[in-house]
Amino acid sequence: MLGSPLWGALADTKEGRRKKIMIGLASVSLLCVSSLVPVALWAPKHMQFGLALTASCLSSFSGGSVGSLLDAIVVEQVPKNAYGRLRLWCAVGYGSSAGIIGLAMLYVGSDITWLPYVTHFAPGLLCGLVALSLMFFLEDGEKKGSSSSDVDDNFRLSVQGEDKDETKKGLLDEKSDSGFLDKISRVPRTLDMFLFIIVVFICGSCMGLVSTFLFLFIRNELQGDQLVMGVSVLFTCALEVPVFYFSENILNLMTADWSLVISLVAYIVRFGLYWLLAVFRWNAWLILVPELLHGFTFALMWCSVVAKATKAISGLGLTNFAVGFVTGVLTSGNVAGALVGGALLNHGVSYLWIWLGSTYMMGVVTVLWTLKVSWSFFGASHQEEEGDLFL
Repeated sequence: MLGSPLWGALADTKEGRRKKIMIGLASVSLLCVSSLVPVALWAPKHMQFGLALTASCLSSFSGGSVGSLLDAIVVEQVPKNAYGRLRLWCAVGYGSSAGIIGLAMLYVGSDITWLPYVTHFAPGLLCGLVALSLMFFLEDGEKKGSSSSDVDDNFRLSVQGEDKDETKKGLLDEKSDSGFLDKISRVPRTLDMFLFIIVVFICGSCMGLVSTFLFLFIRNELQGDQLVMGVSVLFTCALEVPVFYFSENILNLMTADWSLVISLVAYIVRFGLYWLLAVFRWNAWLILVPELLHGFTFALMWCSVVAKATKAISGLGLTNFAVGFVTGVLTSGNVAGALVGGALLNHGVSYLWIWLGSTYMMGVVTVLWTLKVSWSFFGASHQEEEGDLFL
């Protein structure tokens, strides 16, 4: 929540600093995660929670920010709206590993003994070390001609009709000479961006509610086991991969605002299906059906958010901060959703009412965001028509 915008801002203050920050953060995160095993096995019981919480917070503050910096690299290196075609590999790794871990927990167990902890933690640490070693080979630089900022600059130059090479050099010098606070002051502060941030926060709240309590819902309400939980994550990523892959086509066809409308509608359907499962207590394996909608509730939503955020700061050289900021907003919503859901469950509110309330909440948000997008779209079209008549 705090680390992503902070480290993103630090990476934007000086060119070439991002790679060093990523390597340092990943190293600290792996060290913190690896400490969880000895804490669980050998630390005194009265100290276990405090030590595990400290290690987890440090790991999230450092390692959680690596993802947003990697996202920023991808946004800068690939053509416009093609971010999803690389981001999908994260979903592949996440989904495939979850099924394996579910099987391991089912057959090895989850007691606090040496074998389960090695079985569950060792593969993750190994993958983390491999990822850390690959970071040394990353190109930490903006690929000219492909990023949104360069597209914006080229458009401005073509409109101005000036000498492209000299003017572009001036623009790049202007970017490098401007301080971070000066760049931040140029970011648009409009009602559209304010509403956009609220929608991102609410989507994060829904993610927090699902990611925190879905497994408890499967186990306590639907009587499912660890295998169902692991396979549910696999299904969660099943549609996520193709949606990430085709997100470029969707965004080019519909724009980021209308793509967000689709994501919000998908949340309504997803929560509605959870509610039906809570009412009728059907077979636990039926949880796999709503999990397929994660492709729209997360993959399409996140590609739309990144596209809209990076477009807002186009030409300012704030890609790391922009991606880190929306990551922080999404994570803040995640925390809020988890806390609210936990408070409701502790006060005796059943999953039936939680899923029903979430369905209604997303319905209201969807209607409001759709009205806003429609107003902007038809208002712009009307102004364009008036301009043509005037000309």
